[in-house]
Amino acid sequence: MEYSVKLLSLPEKVAIPDRLRERMSFDRARQKLTFRGFMTKCTYDELAALHDDATRLLSPHHRLHGAALLLLLEELLANWEKALELQELIETRVEESAATPCVLSARSLYLCALANAHLGGSLRAGAGIVAGGAAVTGGIAFLVRRHQSDIPENIAANAHRRAARLAANEAIARRNAEKLAQTVLLITPAAGVGP
Repeated sequence: MEYSVKLLSLPEKVAIPDRLRERMSFDRARQKLTFRGFMTKCTYDELAALHDDATRLLSPHHRLHGAALLLLLEELLANWEKALELQELIETRVEESAATPCVLSARSLYLCALANAHLGGSLRAGAGIVAGGAAVTGGIAFLVRRHQSDIPENIAANAHRRAARLAANEAIARRNAEKLAQTVLLITPAAGVGP
């Protein structure tokens, strides 16, 4: 069994652990990362830790993406215990990246609440996690977005697109009117019917 993915390059600070070099490799020429054989839970945890370590160097928003990917994998595996273990990391990453609105914030908090409910926890507690995270994220996002000025280039480009779309629609309306004006309605009796 062999799994591979296209990968332009390994991140600078990421190295394949020595004990996995026989089963895991990166081919720079083909831009391909390959894992051979069955991946044990221990191996998965080790690689997930490498992933989390690599994302620590990124922006708060991208650290959220890194943590959300770990959570997504646990969701796909229906490993709710591990998903719940990630809750504190997810809450931290959501709070750190609150200035950058992202659907992964709410989705990740929701998955933590779902894991909590699935393991017999209170849905009310899960709802509190989601509501609290959404309130903080939404409030900060609102304040950040409210103070951003319009970008003149975007406004000009949108005005140009609107004018082009209006001109195209007017041309279509003219062509349709011309075709309609040329239409001749011809009524003839059906063959074999009539005097």
